[in-house]
Amino acid sequence: MTLTLKIDATTTDDAIEAAIPYLHMRSHAIERRDDALAVENDHQVGTVLELHDVGGVDVLWSPTYGYALVNERSGGIGSSLVLDNGTAGTPEGAALCWQGGWIGRRVEAGEGDDYDTGEVYGGVDAETVLVAWDSHVKTPAPVATLRVL
Repeated sequence: MTLTLKIDATTTDDAIEAAIPYLHMRSHAIERRDDALAVENDHQVGTVLELHDVGGVDVLWSPTYGYALVNERSGGIGSSLVLDNGTAGTPEGAALCWQGGWIGRRVEAGEGDDYDTGEVYGGVDAETVLVAWDSHVKTPAPVATLRVL
């Protein structure tokens, strides 16, 4: 993973436009930068968004609120996947959601008394997803231990 750009109140339009090729993601970054600029005189805002390259997937990540806009580097304006806070615990988890298409998949894991089924609702990192189990608990689960139904 490579941190490509940190966006704060001082980040220029040119820097954002050079780093982010997707219209939706770029306009969101400019809006959040403008929000930071509006309150910067009264409060120290710091970094509002980070742009990460995770294996060819661009992740515009909010380190404060934990949400992400995700898109794969390609031609055109792109259609970003928006992941709400709590859906992806890290930029790598957001990329996993984009690449693996894990969100919404029904999975099973374990055997015997340990067996359960559930639905993937987010990603933590490249090897771990978040599962809402049918037994009414939510836990991180290693991808290697899951079987897709």
